[in-house]
Amino acid sequence: MRQFMMLLRREWWEWQKTIYWTIGIFSVLLLLSLFPVNRLSTAVNRKFDTDQLQDNEGKIIINGRDILPELKNNGGLEGLKKTLAEKPQKVLVPYGYTIVTGFHILQVIALFIALFYFSDSLFKERSDGSTLYYRSQPVGDHSLLLSKVVAGVIGILGVSIIMSFVLLTFTKLDLMVMSGKLSDLLLPVLGKLRVLDLFKDMLVFQFVSILWLSPLIMFLIFISSAVKNRPLIIGIGGPILLAIVIQLIFSNHDIFNVVVTTLRRIGEIQSEQMLLDWDMPLSDGQVNIFGSFLQYIFTVRTLISLGISAVIYGLTWFMYHRNLTTA
Repeated sequence: MRQFMMLLRREWWEWQKTIYWTIGIFSVLLLLSLFPVNRLSTAVNRKFDTDQLQDNEGKIIINGRDILPELKNNGGLEGLKKTLAEKPQKVLVPYGYTIVTGFHILQVIALFIALFYFSDSLFKERSDGSTLYYRSQPVGDHSLLLSKVVAGVIGILGVSIIMSFVLLTFTKLDLMVMSGKLSDLLLPVLGKLRVLDLFKDMLVFQFVSILWLSPLIMFLIFISSAVKNRPLIIGIGGPILLAIVIQLIFSNHDIFNVVVTTLRRIGEIQSEQMLLDWDMPLSDGQVNIFGSFLQYIFTVRTLISLGISAVIYGLTWFMYHRNLTTA
């Protein structure tokens, strides 16, 4: 176990800069978002002035709609506060979807990093000859291969955790930089959102996605153990080219269907557990965005995905013996 932990630490040493840069750039971009939020808050607060609500000039645009007429018809700011107190979904639903969109962006970033990591996991050691050193140590081949898989999964989940925390922190900061009447209007409503539950739900969803996409992960590691150059291009472009050839010759698109069906199903389970709705009930005055994704861990699809991954792992272990270096 101690040797295995050292192998995991080695992976961290090699990829820590990439992770730091990714999280750093993401944080800076979110930090810059505070400036337009502050400008928007200042502009809207000016239009919340009583005098401006009484005249016929100016607009207050929220989600592409001018709410100034609604303010006048509902008794101005106090009337709107009463309306949102009775129907907080008017603000919670678009705000919740905004946060979910942010999580989707994080998943794309994590997937992008994973593609590079897994396709390069064994190839890099084979190309510079360092694999000969590691395999000369009293460490089994299975330990070396499994360290790549475990480190990659922990890395994806770790990056997702940190960046999700950063995202939720900046959503709170966005609300804090709001001031005046806009803050008084929105903060009591948005405080009903169960952010911690959303954080846990998205992590479980990410774990389910990793399980169902595990054959792709193992396939990229297999490619990394077999090719002599450009593992990412071969690992992604090769199957696509093969699928196109099969489609043209045999009019068979099963390869495309397998991948597309899995990705579609991942999207479907999120829709199935989505609770955001204009008429959604409030539980104890609090709002959950999602239900539970735990039920999707123990499914036939998960079992099949892990079974296919095990077969590809066996092929990877075989190729790892035959292709020590890229020379």
